[in-house]
Amino acid sequence: MNQEGKETAVCQICGEIKALGDLWPGSLVKGGVLETIRKKHPEWSEEGYICLTDLNRFRGEYVEDVLEEHLGKAASLEKGFLESLKEQELVSRNINVAYAEKLTFWERLSDKVAELGGSWPFVLTLVGTIILWMVVNSLI
Repeated sequence: MNQEGKETAVCQICGEIKALGDLWPGSLVKGGVLETIRKKHPEWSEEGYICLTDLNRFRGEYVEDVLEEHLGKAASLEKGFLESLKEQELVSRNINVAYAEKLTFWERLSDKVAELGGSWPFVLTLVGTIILWMVVNSLI
């Protein structure tokens, strides 16, 4: 505690004495941010404190590292895509054609029946036939 009555502690990173309200307990730092801190400060202990300024800086570095890693993967995919274009290779294929090639005779037949049974001409013809049948039956 300092002369003003506020509790203080030392940031393990910058070494400055700060009020506890400006510090974060090391035990609450987890995951990738913790790994990022330990890369630059292997002596860092989870029992101490880190000031919010330093914590936010390490959070930013962690996000940058993750983005660079993912952008690196995207860049390699992009490079492969560009190489395929140079070689005039197919980059994609029509999956509908590939699916249609694997259909059996019975699957193609059932698709045709469903196509006919779900069409408007078929539905209207069926409704008309039923109405005509009802009229004929009511007259007899």
